Amino acid sequence: MTIPQLIQKQVPLGCTVIFTLKTGQEVAGTLVEMSRDHVAVEQNDGIATILIDTIGSWKVISPGPLQQETPQPASNNLSTTQETSSSTNANDDNSRELLHILTEIRIKFDAHIDTLKPLEPISANFEITDEELRSWQKSGTANIWNSAKSKYEYATKINELSKKFGRIQPIIAQLKTIEARFPRSLAVKRQLAFLDYLSGNTAESAKLYEEVSLISRDPLDWRNLASVALKKEMLELAHLALHHAFLSAEPSMQPEWYWYIHLSAELNVQSQVAKLVKERQTMLSSESFKLILHSIAYLLLRNSRDKDALQLIQNTTNEPSRLENIETLFSSSLATVYSTVVEKVTKPAIPLSTRIEPATHLKKGRITRYFVEKNFGFLRGQDGTQYFFH
Repeated sequence: MTIPQLIQKQVPLGCTVIFTLKTGQEVAGTLVEMSRDHVAVEQNDGIATILIDTIGSWKVISPGPLQQETPQPASNNLSTTQETSSSTNANDDNSRELLHILTEIRIKFDAHIDTLKPLEPISANFEITDEELRSWQKSGTANIWNSAKSKYEYATKINELSKKFGRIQPIIAQLKTIEARFPRSLAVKRQLAFLDYLSGNTAESAKLYEEVSLISRDPLDWRNLASVALKKEMLELAHLALHHAFLSAEPSMQPEWYWYIHLSAELNVQSQVAKLVKERQTMLSSESFKLILHSIAYLLLRNSRDKDALQLIQNTTNEPSRLENIETLFSSSLATVYSTVVEKVTKPAIPLSTRIEPATHLKKGRITRYFVEKNFGFLRGQDGTQYFFH
């Protein structure tokens, strides 16, 4: 339902209403005109015209002439009539309040999503544990790291950390030297991924961020993977990365969350949000719970399921536990493309023809395959059996 349709439904002509604009300004008066793109409100000093796009919310102060109650014939059972009238008014007030909440949800989420900007990866700023750095001392690797770090900090200080100034490639070269010596270092891979992104090598950046995320499971690594995936228009991977990020991080009113909700609607994977709720419900703060509740209501509204959204808000306002069955609101089936990404990200590609036997002690043989980026491989033993090693 569009905003003009909601106003037409909830704010009848002739009523006294207060429109709150997105700027926070309030305009009060009698509604005298309504169209697709504007409304007109009569005030003491004239008529104010308001564009629909500028309206944030509204509140009806008194009904119009057509909404006034018509006189009812006298009844012998006066108390029953009064009770029925009181109950009806209470239900009407509750319904109006719920509709008002849904309207605000739609306006707020639309506003955030319409103004979304591309996510940029966040640099690790050469963070490394003291233990790892000490382990590099004997080989001289620590000196290479510190040299690369100094170059990075200087380029950042003079605002020349971009491809056109030629300061990134020497740093990348030094980091690749370290990576060759210590291929499992996440600190090196994180920094390489960030610098590859700045140099325009988004394919290599995405590959590194994906590798790091699968090992660390750190929300920031997943978030950075999502940012590069968005840059490459790999929307399914971007959504899945954000999903993993929020499995261990609190949802908040940040661009990352609105990207996640927007992609959920665009890719028709709303069930992933329901799955997230199911897994995180007991760990959510009250603010995060409210945000997720409103997010699901928004996804229902985007699918023109206004009644379901209204029922959701009504059922969970006083009983948060009723979110436990939230997954029933959406189909659990995922598009083939999305499912393929899920399988690729969560499971390493091991040929089905490979027979893997457990090794209870060190084996000798010839390495047949080795995946440097995954840090595992296959060895054919002297007995002809193929073994998995990592």
